[in-house]
Amino acid sequence: MPSIIENPNPPQQRQVSLAEALQIAVAQHRQGAITAAEDLYQQILRVDPNQTDALHLLGIIRCQQGRLDEAEPMLAQATQRMPDSSAYANSWGRLLLLRGRRDEALVALRRALDLSPQNPEAYFNLAEAELAAQHFDQAIGLYEQTLILKPVYPEARFGLAQAIRQRDGWAAAIAHYQLAAAQAPDSPVAHYHLGVALQLSNHLDDALRVFTEVTNRWAEHVDGWIGQAAIHFVQGRLPQAIAAYEKALTIDPNRLEALDGLVETRRRACDWRDDIGTYEKRLVDYVEQVMAAGQTPRMRIFTALYTPFSPAQQLYIAQANANGAKPVDQHPRWTEKARGDGRIRVGYMIADVRDHPNAHNTLLLYGLHDRERFEIFTYSWGPDDSSAYRKKIMAESEHFTEMKGWSDEAMARRIAEDGVQILVDLMAHTGDNRLGVLARRAAPIQVNYLGFPGTSGADYIDYILGDHWVTPHEHAAHFAEKIVQLPWSYQINSHRTVPLGPCPSRAELGLPDQGFVYCCFNNPYKIDPRVFGLWMEILEKVPGSVLWLYRTSDLVDRNLRQAAEKQGMDPARLIFAPFLPREQHLQRLQAADLFLDTDRYNAHTTASDALWAGVPLLTVPGPTFAARVAASLLRAARQEDGILTDWDQYVPRAVHLAQHTATLDVLRAHLRSAPETLPIFDTPALVAALESAYVSMWQRFEGGQATEFFVVS
Repeated sequence: MPSIIENPNPPQQRQVSLAEALQIAVAQHRQGAITAAEDLYQQILRVDPNQTDALHLLGIIRCQQGRLDEAEPMLAQATQRMPDSSAYANSWGRLLLLRGRRDEALVALRRALDLSPQNPEAYFNLAEAELAAQHFDQAIGLYEQTLILKPVYPEARFGLAQAIRQRDGWAAAIAHYQLAAAQAPDSPVAHYHLGVALQLSNHLDDALRVFTEVTNRWAEHVDGWIGQAAIHFVQGRLPQAIAAYEKALTIDPNRLEALDGLVETRRRACDWRDDIGTYEKRLVDYVEQVMAAGQTPRMRIFTALYTPFSPAQQLYIAQANANGAKPVDQHPRWTEKARGDGRIRVGYMIADVRDHPNAHNTLLLYGLHDRERFEIFTYSWGPDDSSAYRKKIMAESEHFTEMKGWSDEAMARRIAEDGVQILVDLMAHTGDNRLGVLARRAAPIQVNYLGFPGTSGADYIDYILGDHWVTPHEHAAHFAEKIVQLPWSYQINSHRTVPLGPCPSRAELGLPDQGFVYCCFNNPYKIDPRVFGLWMEILEKVPGSVLWLYRTSDLVDRNLRQAAEKQGMDPARLIFAPFLPREQHLQRLQAADLFLDTDRYNAHTTASDALWAGVPLLTVPGPTFAARVAASLLRAARQEDGILTDWDQYVPRAVHLAQHTATLDVLRAHLRSAPETLPIFDTPALVAALESAYVSMWQRFEGGQATEFFVVS
C-alpha cells in the first residue's frame, strides 16, 4: 500500500509520508485554510481509505460547509472504527445536534465526556444542546464548566451570555457579551449582541458606540444600522435615524425591521416625501403575504395603529408580538393563595407613574376604589420623576411596589405571592411594557386596559375593558380577549382635579387677535397627508382662520410648514404651541374654537383635554379601536353631533361651525356649564363600573365559567 504523497507546500518538490501529510492538513485546518486542508484529507484517503483521522476531519469540514448529508456517513464510520475516542464521539454528537436529533446527540456527547471528563469541547456541545432545548439552568452550568477547562473560548462565552439572557434578561448577560466580544474581535455577531444588551438595558450611549463600531468595521451589517437608527430615534435625532434606516434598506430592501422603523420615524417627523405611501403599502403587503402563509410577521404592532392596516391584520401582528413575550416554562405562576377569602385583590401594572398621560388619566383610580370590598396593589417599574402625579399615586395605592430592575419572573412571582386575583395591565404594547409578566400568568384573571388602544393579541390575557364605541360586539373577532363594555366611555381621567382658570390672551399664546382657531394637539405621527390636506382645504374656505398644533421639534414644524406651502397655503397660518405643564396647557386650550381629529389614530387624552376645556371636537370613526376613541369620548360628553359618518362631511362641518358661531356657542356652553357632571368626567362612576366588572369576572372564575363578552350596566 502506498505510504507517501506529494508535498502540498513544497519549497522544492518532494514526497511526504501520510503521517506528515496529516500533520500539514491539520495545521492548515486550524489556520482556517479549509480548502487546502480538504484537498489534502481527500488525497490521504485516496492513498489510504482506512486513514480514520483524515476521514473524521474531512467529516468535520463537511459539517462546517453545511454538507451534513456527506458528513454523516464519514463521522459515523470514523466513530464505529474508534468507539473509545472522546473526540470522535464529540464530533458525532455535534453532527446529530445539527441534524436536530437531540436525544441521540446527548447520548454521544455524554459518552464523549465519560471517555474524557476534561474535554471542554464535549461540555460545550452538551451546553449547546441544552440551550437549543431551552434548558437554561443546565446549559449555563455546562458552559461554565467549559470555561473552567478552557477560559478563552469565545463561542462558549457567547453561548453562556445567550443562556443567561434568555433566563434572566439582557442586563444580566452584558458582562459575558463583553467578554465574548473581547475574545472574538473579528466576530460581528458577538459585537452586535453586546450592543443589543446595552441598548435593552438602557445604556444607550454605550450601545450606539458599539453599533457604530460594528458598521465601521462591517459596513454591510444591516442589524448594526438598525440598532443605530433605533437609538437615534429614542434620543430624538430623527434625521440620523431616518438616514440609518435608509442605509439598512439599501443593503437589504426586504428587511422588515428597517422598513417598520423607517415608516415610524418618518411619520414622527411628518416627513411625507412622495414615497411614504409606497413604504406603508409595502408593510401592509408584507403582512398580507405572511398571513396567507401562516407565518409570523416581524413588525411592531404600534406602527400598525396609524398606518393602513385592517383590524384583522392588527390582531395578527399583535398576536405575534404577544407570543414573543412567552417564556419557555409557561405554567401559571399564580397559586391557590389567589383563591383566598376576603376582599377582591386587584393589581395594576403601570410603568408610567410620573408626569405622563397614563398617570394623568389614572390619577384618581387607585384612591377611589372601595377599600371595604377591594384590596388594591400597584406595581411600578418606570422612572421616578418625583412629580406630584407619582406622589399622589403612591400615596393613594393601598400597596405600592417599586419593581425597577426586576426580571419578568421575579415580578410574576411577587404578584402571585401577593395573591392578586385580577391583574390589570395598563401598558400592553406601549413602551416599557412587561407582557412577559402576564405571559407567566401571575394572576388567574388578567385584563388589558387603557394604555394601548387595541387588542394585546395575547392568549394569556382574558379580558379587554372597552365600551360601545371602541369595542363593539360585532368587532369581537378582532380581539384576542373577551370584551367587557363599560358604560359611556372606557377612558378614565382625572380632569376634575384641574380647575380651569382664566384663559390667557391670544397675544400671550401667539395666536392672532381675530380669526377662527382650529386646533389639533395630537402627536405628529397621527397626522397623515390626507387629513392634513383636508385641514388646508378648511383654512382656505375660512379666511383668517389658523391651525394650532402641538410643537414637538423644529424638524416637524419645518416639514408641516413646507407641506402647507406645497398646497398653496401660507405657512404662517400654522401656529405651533410649545410644551406647557398639563394644568397650563388645559388653561390655554380654552382659546381654541374647534378641535379637528386625525384619522387612523384619533385624539385620545388630547380629546378629553379639549372637551374639558370646552372645545368641541369633530371626528370620523374608523374600523379599529384607535380610530374610534374620540367617538367614545364625544358620546360620554353627550355631544354626539361631533361624530361624523364619513370624511365627506368633515370639511363642510368644520367650515359651517366657523361660519355659524351661534351653533358653536351652544356646543361650548354644553361643555363648559358643568363638565364634571358629564359621564366623561364622572370618574367615581367609572371606578364603580370597573369594580362591577371585576366582581363579575371573579364570580365567573369562581363558578368555573368560561370568559365571555359582557356589558356593565
